[in-house]
Amino acid sequence: MKDALTFGKIKSGQGVPQAPFKSDWHELVIKRMLRHAAENGYDRLAWTTGDQQAARYDLSKQVDEIHYNPEAQRLTANKDGDRVIDKQVKPEQLADYIGKEPAQKLMKAEPNVNGLRSLKGDDLKVGGEWAKSLYDRAIPNFLKGYAKKWGGEVGTTQLKDAVGVNERYDLTEHVGRKRFA
Repeated sequence: MKDALTFGKIKSGQGVPQAPFKSDWHELVIKRMLRHAAENGYDRLAWTTGDQQAARYDLSKQVDEIHYNPEAQRLTANKDGDRVIDKQVKPEQLADYIGKEPAQKLMKAEPNVNGLRSLKGDDLKVGGEWAKSLYDRAIPNFLKGYAKKWGGEVGTTQLKDAVGVNERYDLTEHVGRKRFA
């Protein structure tokens, strides 16, 4: 007799099974945000641009330099002259500490005479292609089709914050048409 729970087991070497919303999780989140907005009387749903999101994860705001010694498996980072990271880290774990893209850059960096691989200045800035792909393309493209049936449109708007004017994407409802639900 088969165990009733065997359908959920993963065979060795197969990896993680396919999951619902694996590639379109953002659509589920946006649908939930639209529902929340409709239930609470909001007129618009706005989100930041990919560049703004990438700036949030800019490693150069956190540290001035990162060094890695592959032989000793030692990761160090400094900010304003203070050591903020000093850990024993295996190469495959670097991304857990500094992010995937900086970890790849660090491992490709030419070692100095002491065998240290380093990132400084502009090398600490990550491209943010993931953020542009999600916030500037995937979300607006999904909403252009999804909100059309309720008369919604995707566009850009300017919002003033404490720093100044920032561009945001915006989904608006046209007067006289049904609310998003």
